[in-house]
Amino acid sequence: MAIKRRSVLAGGAALWVSAPAILRAQSSSKVNVGHGMAMHGQPKYPADATTPDYVNPAAPKGGTVRLGTQGTFDSLHPFTLKGVPAAGVSALWETLCWHARDEAFTVYGMIAETIEWPDDRSWVAFNLRPQAKWHDGTPITVEDVIFSLEILKTKGLPQYASYYADVLKAEKTGDRKVLFTFREAVNRELPLIVSELPILPSKWWAGRDFDKVSLEPALGSGPYKLDTFDVGRSIAYRRVPDWWAKDLWMNRGRNNFELMRYEYYRDAEVVFEAFKAGDTDI
Repeated sequence: MAIKRRSVLAGGAALWVSAPAILRAQSSSKVNVGHGMAMHGQPKYPADATTPDYVNPAAPKGGTVRLGTQGTFDSLHPFTLKGVPAAGVSALWETLCWHARDEAFTVYGMIAETIEWPDDRSWVAFNLRPQAKWHDGTPITVEDVIFSLEILKTKGLPQYASYYADVLKAEKTGDRKVLFTFREAVNRELPLIVSELPILPSKWWAGRDFDKVSLEPALGSGPYKLDTFDVGRSIAYRRVPDWWAKDLWMNRGRNNFELMRYEYYRDAEVVFEAFKAGDTDI
């Protein structure tokens, strides 16, 4: 029996209408690709920027900074409600993007080398840098990104479930490309919000309980790694000399201290007295 052209067109139209909104959006909206993304207009810094304007690229490296803080800590796992995480520990893990201190609502690729998004911002995709690595030298993968979104939404601090509530899923669409699809294209800031996702090591967490308070630091990817700690009293982080991102334009002249040490005090007045006595620098 002959198939009429009108029937084929009608069937195709029906399939298109019933297709996921993300697929229709990807085809009907212009796709932007860039090293950065601004909420309004264009990013301040071009792809060939050399350093942020407020940073001295020739700043000396080395030395120790001592920071005074109040309270206590009993955990090196800052992503759950259980326990009190140590000061500064969140900096051990990098995010997909980085934001400059002299710009509002603008991000630049950190773990992500480039960002893709349509004009209606109904989805966003990140292409990961091939040099992005964990401290053990293994690459940061798309699987790590997907794991991070899923584990933080289901077992992380409640704020993550709320923050990423309109992110339907993250999926691998290339060897180093991850696509985030959104419930609807109403929140135009959502691609920037997703770019702040801390990326956690999926292989390291395999076989470990994400809900458990832990004094074992998870494998990191940031400019510092854990050096020493005394529970509830002090914690120190040492600069990673061969950090994978040290030569990226936004990191030149930053992360200069060799050692960052947090000293804990029970009372705010004692924190200040310790500073006055020269026991802390900040």
